[in-house]
Amino acid sequence: MTAKSFGMGAACLLTLVLACSPAHANWIDTFDGGFDQPWIFGNSPTSSTFSAVSVGNVLRVEDPTPVFSGGSAFGFGYVNETFSNVRVSGSVNPNNLNNVNSDHTLLARANPSVLSAYALTLDYRNDATGNLQGTVVLSRIDPGAVTNELVIESIGDSDSFYLEFDVFGSTLTGRVYDQPGGTLLKTVSASDSAFASGVSGVAASADFFDEPLLAEFDNVASSVISAAHFDVTIQPSADSNDVVWTVKWDSLNGIPADDFDSYPWDAMDPATGDLFATAPWGNAVRELYFDSIGDPFGPAYSSGANRGFGDGIGNVISDPFGWGVGPDYDSGVSNNDDLFIFNTLLDSAAPFPTSGEFVLTVPGANLSHYNLGTYTNNPFVTVTVTDTPYIAPVPEPSTFALLGLGSFLLIGYGWRNKRCMNQRDRQSRTFNSPRSDRP
Repeated sequence: MTAKSFGMGAACLLTLVLACSPAHANWIDTFDGGFDQPWIFGNSPTSSTFSAVSVGNVLRVEDPTPVFSGGSAFGFGYVNETFSNVRVSGSVNPNNLNNVNSDHTLLARANPSVLSAYALTLDYRNDATGNLQGTVVLSRIDPGAVTNELVIESIGDSDSFYLEFDVFGSTLTGRVYDQPGGTLLKTVSASDSAFASGVSGVAASADFFDEPLLAEFDNVASSVISAAHFDVTIQPSADSNDVVWTVKWDSLNGIPADDFDSYPWDAMDPATGDLFATAPWGNAVRELYFDSIGDPFGPAYSSGANRGFGDGIGNVISDPFGWGVGPDYDSGVSNNDDLFIFNTLLDSAAPFPTSGEFVLTVPGANLSHYNLGTYTNNPFVTVTVTDTPYIAPVPEPSTFALLGLGSFLLIGYGWRNKRCMNQRDRQSRTFNSPRSDRP
């Protein structure tokens, strides 16, 4: 069998794409009973047997004729809306076909005028035993039919998956799930700044030119994404005996891949900044690093090492479990303090949660080692140090509690109503009863 070059194919298919529109609007297509969007399809080389149709509530890109017999090697589709910071998503091989020796690709920032695109590809191939194997490829398709494969990761035996492809600024992130909203199986990421905007779509290419082209997609969508933002608030506890950190974030969009890592973290004495325990959480703690956040920390926290406050050590408590923070004071240059956020329960290779919230209570600490104010020097994080005491949020009443309260009120209302009726009845009987002194 003769193998193909995906980069050449992707570049060829992009030569067939029409000019991009200047505007952008979020879109999704479920392919239920037809097309929801005005798709533009093409193939290369041209073939009378190529088709891209909505069938069985999925998009099928197919040419039953192999390339060596005059069929198409590549097929594509796109919706003519231009995006910059974008998430392209969709299910690949949704019907669990086992005869799909074809690549399934999501395209982002595709620009036909210069033959460029970013591509997240699930490369399907059957192994010697007939099992379907999958490889995730994150690539940049350059002018001149050149493909730079930025990341290649194997996911082993495979069938249907859900892909998310985020392109924010120069950060490219691809995620593979077992199903929409399901388990995250693989994350690939890279940095590249070659392309600023373009259309979104899908592409398919045959792995071997003596085999037919076949790929299926479902629930394909393209939407604008905003930058990640972490909100960090540092304040005294209600009794002023502790310092409470509240950390919230909504996404990881745009954060460089190099800012995520795994290191051994030491526990720090909150009163002095001295070493409290060496690597109590192991030698590979998952962390996220924010550089030059401002000046919220005092000189006591200037160890220069991976030292911080983490759940379960020194009576530090995290809700939920497993979180920690590393304040790092840097002397000299203004706005030069750094901040680390780590999780002691994550595997060293596990992806950092894309959103979340935790409250970290550090006993024996006070605000003397912090500088009051709001710090926004790093675009991905806002740190607020305030002397306003932390007040734990009052939990929302559960449905069962509300039902119980409602039942109690109804019983009370019924009892009161019955009591009033009895009183009125007694009054009526008293008023209407014959008086003994009546002649």
